[in-house]
Amino acid sequence: MDGLAVAELKGIVAPLNFTQPMAEKPYSYNYEPPPGVPVRNTREETHQVKILDGRAANDRLSLDREGFVLLRHPTAAKDLYNEAEIARVYYPECERLIQQGPAPRGSRCSIILSATPPDGEREPDQAAGRPRP
Repeated sequence: MDGLAVAELKGIVAPLNFTQPMAEKPYSYNYEPPPGVPVRNTREETHQVKILDGRAANDRLSLDREGFVLLRHPTAAKDLYNEAEIARVYYPECERLIQQGPAPRGSRCSIILSATPPDGEREPDQAAGRPRP
């Protein structure tokens, strides 16, 4: 996306947390760490960052250039906090959408590494009664 397109986009300035630079390799356990080991060894620092609304430039985005594209697609899932429904309905929809959508040059597959609840919070999983990953 060229500089002119960026200048045309609306946006907001918001605080975003970044990991502070560090000499050792950062880690964060998603489960109980070994005795005496902290859950994470990182510290965060907050920066004010301008976040642009890319929807206005969607037709100019390229996986090869920006590394992402925005796709609008309704979901048949009714409850995106229900892990079983996400696995049964939402993930297969995402897989089909990725298979049908634009692929980066030279790629043979795309992989979804993780999913975040809509508001980014860890809500109790209604199906299993445990926190979401």
